[in-house]
Amino acid sequence: MARDPITLTQLLAALRGQVEVLEQRGDVSCPVHAITDDSRAVTSGSLFVAVKGERIDGHGFIEQAIRAGAAAVVAQTPVASGPVPFVRVADSRKALGLLGSRFHGDPSARLKMIGVTGTNGKTTTTYLCKALLEEIGRRVGLIGTVGYQIGQETFPASHTTPGALDLQELLAKMVESGLTTTVMEVSSHALALDRTSGCEYDVAVFTNLTQDHLDFHHTMDEYFEVKLRLFTGLAGGQKNGKRALVNVDDPRGAAIRTACPVPVWGYAIQSQADLKAERVSLSLTGTTFTAVTPSGSFTVESRLVGSTTSITCWGRSE
Repeated sequence: MARDPITLTQLLAALRGQVEVLEQRGDVSCPVHAITDDSRAVTSGSLFVAVKGERIDGHGFIEQAIRAGAAAVVAQTPVASGPVPFVRVADSRKALGLLGSRFHGDPSARLKMIGVTGTNGKTTTTYLCKALLEEIGRRVGLIGTVGYQIGQETFPASHTTPGALDLQELLAKMVESGLTTTVMEVSSHALALDRTSGCEYDVAVFTNLTQDHLDFHHTMDEYFEVKLRLFTGLAGGQKNGKRALVNVDDPRGAAIRTACPVPVWGYAIQSQADLKAERVSLSLTGTTFTAVTPSGSFTVESRLVGSTTSITCWGRSE
């Protein structure tokens, strides 16, 4: 997406208080026309951010990026950059999302952001949220496993949660398309790899935690701690009125409520909760229940079919 040039100085301001700048060389007032962590995508005027990946270390491609016309380099380890401005940071992976957000005009600050995490039910929950919000007149974008939706356009999904730069560009397109809200699945991989760095959420939702992805996270406790980042990350920022929605029928729900720095609404079927489904009736044609809320109770009729466990996480079968 073409952008008016922004200076490296302006981009680095996004790191303040988030990622420490350890070293700075050259003229950081230089204009930046694009930003990438892929040396093959570097064009004249690009900022190249070197990130160490699981298999490939971007620091090994800095010379290639400079030869391709990089205007400046941000990296995590000391390297020679010749005449090109160079900035060394404590965490280039986290810096990537923050720089990308500032490059695209901090789009998450201009959207109501709803992030949904959990082992199961993320896709169902995001689609239900989108439908409900559109019913009350919101213009809603969606990011998730099935695809990325901007208005009437749907794009194939490369990941449940896109890479940091792709995510910021996608959010910027939503802003430019006049959308007001984004509902997105936030995977544990995305949280662990800082793909959501640069995003400020208004609402975080927890569906459940079951055994999965232990090839990546190794233990259930590690897996949970990564999920928890979505909720602890609600602290600070520029937005007011943040809130978390947590499935307190799940044993991990209480720990999220304790750690979360913003108000939490618990939802449940079996447990005491702020939002509760009572008198649940299941049939082959759908589900009916009484929603008990702080504002009163009302009947919900849905064509979704499933056991009470699937209702608890709004779509556990995924």
